[in-house]
Amino acid sequence: MWARIHNGAVAELTDIDPKGRFHPSIKWESADASVSIGYFFDGNVYNKPEVPLADLVVEKLTELEQALSSALDIGMPYIMTDGTEEVVQTRPEDEPNLLGLAIEARDLRDAGETSAVQQLRVKSNKVYELTPLEMIEVTDAAKLHKKQLLGQSWALKDQVRGIVADEALTDEEKRAAIEEINW
Repeated sequence: MWARIHNGAVAELTDIDPKGRFHPSIKWESADASVSIGYFFDGNVYNKPEVPLADLVVEKLTELEQALSSALDIGMPYIMTDGTEEVVQTRPEDEPNLLGLAIEARDLRDAGETSAVQQLRVKSNKVYELTPLEMIEVTDAAKLHKKQLLGQSWALKDQVRGIVADEALTDEEKRAAIEEINW
């Protein structure tokens, strides 16, 4: 890979050897795959540009939000009444369905229903017939699963904000501490 250097920074990358294809005043240097546009080049070494602390905070909070979304998209592992390990979907668009099933299950339980009269479709697309009590158990577990994921997300975001607010830390220490936070 080659990098076009302009004012000491990578302005363009190409996989095609630029030799003889451009005016000699355009400076191209060999680069490896880790180099990106915006990296600095001192004539020997490429250096990643330092992101301003405020931008790093936004990037980290966005990364944590995306990790929460991914965890919710994965769903909740759950052992069904027949012993099959399934995944109950917990995406935001699944929440109204789970809430409706939970409300209906409580109404049916309160009316004395004990038969498998409710259906739950899981991530594998299999439909399970559940009793109201079984439905209450699975929807309560899904609610707890989401609550735990949200708690993890909030705790990590609060950790980022706490680091930023810590006046005893230098910007370099804040940067290092923020970069260490991972889902």
